[in-house]
Parts: sequence; structure tokens; C-alpha cells
Amino acid sequence: MSKKLLISQLIIVASVGVVSSLLPLTQPLSGLITGAAAFILIVIPHIFSLLKAIAGEKSVAKENRKYEDEIKTFLRPRLKKELASLGPIRSRKTRREIYQHFIDKNFPSLEEIKKNTLILLCLCHHYRRTKSVDLFQDIQHYAAVLSMFRVDDETKPTLAAYHFFFNLTKIAGSLAEIFDFSTLNQEELKNLLSNFIDEFSKEAPFIYIREELKQSEELRATLLQLIKEGELAAYNVTEEALDKLRKTLWEKQRMVGSYLVLGNRLEDVKPILRGHHNLGGSIMWSHVPGVKKPHMIVGYVIRPSKYFPSVSEFVKQEIKPHLKKQGHEFFFCVVPLDFINAEVCTYPESTKFSSLWLQGCYDAVNFFMKGYSDEITLWKVIGSSKIKVEELLSIIPFNIFVPKIVASERDFIIKHYKEIRTKLDVKTLRDWANIPHERIKEALLSFGRPNYNEVETEEVFRLRDPNRLTAEIIASRFTKISSVIVKNAKKFATAIS
Repeated sequence: MSKKLLISQLIIVASVGVVSSLLPLTQPLSGLITGAAAFILIVIPHIFSLLKAIAGEKSVAKENRKYEDEIKTFLRPRLKKELASLGPIRSRKTRREIYQHFIDKNFPSLEEIKKNTLILLCLCHHYRRTKSVDLFQDIQHYAAVLSMFRVDDETKPTLAAYHFFFNLTKIAGSLAEIFDFSTLNQEELKNLLSNFIDEFSKEAPFIYIREELKQSEELRATLLQLIKEGELAAYNVTEEALDKLRKTLWEKQRMVGSYLVLGNRLEDVKPILRGHHNLGGSIMWSHVPGVKKPHMIVGYVIRPSKYFPSVSEFVKQEIKPHLKKQGHEFFFCVVPLDFINAEVCTYPESTKFSSLWLQGCYDAVNFFMKGYSDEITLWKVIGSSKIKVEELLSIIPFNIFVPKIVASERDFIIKHYKEIRTKLDVKTLRDWANIPHERIKEALLSFGRPNYNEVETEEVFRLRDPNRLTAEIIASRFTKISSVIVKNAKKFATAIS
């Protein structure tokens, strides 16, 4: 209920109370007491609602003002320009939204890439001060948007601005001075990018793996297995650290969540629910004790595109305003889904299906889970650790370059990767671009063969019995794998050069 509506109701009720107070002139004292009691009972709940609404708006405005102060404090000491304030914003906004509003208001004619650069660098500045993992996801978003994994004409202005704000102390006479890279040579720009990635965006070099090679799932599975086997423990990247952060993030509710929305009638909000990413419109029939016959329930799983601090806030903003309360009875239930302890089973285990329809079904379900227990949490733990990107590039094995690799092949490569790397004198992932694929195949064969199960044997070789896998068949498979490794390593090395 809005403040204006509450105030108008209070005025009406107060008017009734004033009139009632005049009645004792002609009525007994008991009438006065009854009228006064009724007046108090009616007014008090409205007063509490009004106070609660005012307190809520003040809390939201205070948080928005805090975000504005962050970017203002970052920019003001380095610019001669006077910066205008946004004024009170009483609707809840994310940090990114406030930063964006502030930049748009103060630098309306600035190019989009430079606006994004200022937002990114403010996020980095605040992260350096607070080490808050809540900032990590926003930093990765802008680092990806600005392609902060290579040095080229698009990233040079951003690297120049990074140098200005983090390495220099002078005040800029103009915005152009901040983004001027003319005094920086190629080697200096590469060093700036390396420093930026090591401190703020260790995920950046792997954007190409995820976005271009479509190997997000293989990268995620490989990192989790390396952590499980203790390969990153020296850098405090452990299973315990992952579990602790998962719990912390859920308790803080600082991520965009998924929700299960159930109800007997959801026609009023169907367009709203379908406006979000969703698995929806399913009709379910109840079968529970105490209910004599099945009853129809409609359900949606949705993942909102913006942040809600709580389930109640989601209901308040996305459900209640669109409900038509006249004409029928209804109920609805919204359940937060964290997916932290979810178990996914696939057949075959590789999660790469021959049926495009089945693959689409799996990918759709996985969309609602991805990022909760694995990807976002994973990179937050890695990002806040002491590991440098070059060290990460030396530890992660080359199976992430190979599409449709099966679990036993991944296990085999991870188990022998250190020895293969030593044998072929390779330092990091990008170096595989310079190794002939025949040498990689020979190194793989020198350690034997993966322990293919029946499902994998049929999927990869179209054979049902693993015992029928001859040395020639395995050698042919390793030839294909090693050729793809070199091919994609070249693409990767070029992309991050």
C-alpha cells in the first residue's frame, strides 16, 4: 500500500474520530468510550503500516545513497569537473544500476565503452578496499563486456584508465586525459592487463573457452575435479572454501535466485512469469494424504533477470501488483530454489546427447542451476585466492579444449597431465598451440588408456563391449583428441595474446 493511500485513509479515519468525539454532548459516556476504542483500533494498524512503509523507503534510499557515495568518492578526487548528485531514489536499485545512473547523469555524451570502463574501475576500487565477494560477479560482467583478456584497440582506453586511477595520482583536466593510451607502449599495456587480471578478473582469460569454444561445462567440471583432488589447495582453493562461500552467499541472498511458483490460478501473472527465464505452465495433479481427489496446480520455475533481496520482495514487486482480486478465490506459493545440494544424473554421463531435443531439455534445466553451486561460487573462490593467472593456466589441463570428451578421458588426462606437460616441456595452456599433435598423442598413449565404461564405449566408438577397444582404436581416438587440442589452443592463444 502506498504512503499516499495510507495517509488519505488516516485523514478519513481521523475525521470520523473527530465527529465521534462530538457525540458525547448528546450520548451517554459509554458511547464516547466505545467510539474512542473503535477509533484507536482502526487507526493504530494504519499508523504501523505507514511507519513501516516510511522506514522501508528510508532504508532503500540509504542503501542507494551509499552506492552513489562509492562512485562519487572514487571519481571526485581525480576530476576537475563538479559531479551532480542523483537525488533521493526510493525504489530499490542494485549497485550497478546506481553507478550507471550516476555516470549517465554526469557524462551523458560519453561513449558506452568508456562509461562501462568507469563503472568497472569503481567496482574494482571498492573491491580492493573491502575484498567483498558480493562485487565479484559485477566485475566479471564488465570485464567480459569490455573484453579484458586481450590488448587491442578496444581495450587500450580501458587499460589507460586503469593505469590513470590505480597507478597515477594526478588530477585529470578532461575525460580524454583519463583514456589516453598514446604514452603507453605495447609491453606496458600487456603488463597492465596482466596486473588487472591477477587482482580483479582471473576468470577473464577463460571467457573465450566458455563463450567461443562453448566449453563452459568442461571447464567447470575440470576445475571442480582439480579442487577435489587438492591441486589448488596451496592457494587456499579447496572444497571447504567452496562450501563455506556457497553457504555465505545463500544466507546473504546476494545472488539472483530461482523460484518455484505454485498456484491454483496464475492467469493474472502468467505474462509476468513468462517475461522471466522460465520453465513454466506445467499442470500438476496432487496426490497427498487427506485430499480425497486430485486437484490441479499450475507451476513455474523462474529465474528473474534482476536482483531481489528476498522472496517477499519478489512477491511484492512481481506478483501482487498484477493480481486481480475480484471474481475468484486463489492462492499461490513462491519457493526459493538454491540448488546447492542438487544431484544431476545423465545417461550417458558426458551430458552431451545425440538428440538435439534431449540436449535442449538438459541445457534448459541446467540453466537454472548453473552458477549457484559451481560456476559463480567457483570463480569467486578462485578470484579471492592468491593464485596468479599464469599459475592457473599451467595447472588446468588441455581437456578443456576438447568438445564431447567423456568422463573417463577427462579423468585420464587430469591424472597424467603434470607428467605429459613435463615430458613435452609445456608451461601453460596457450603453449599447446606450438606442439605437434603427434607428440601429444604419443605422450597420451605412453600412459595407457582411459577406463571406458560400456556407456562411453557405445557413445564414442559405437561399440557395446569395452573389451573390443583395440590399441589401434584408442590410438585413432587420441589422434582426434590431440588434433583438436592443438587447433583450439591456437585459437585460445590468439584470443588472449
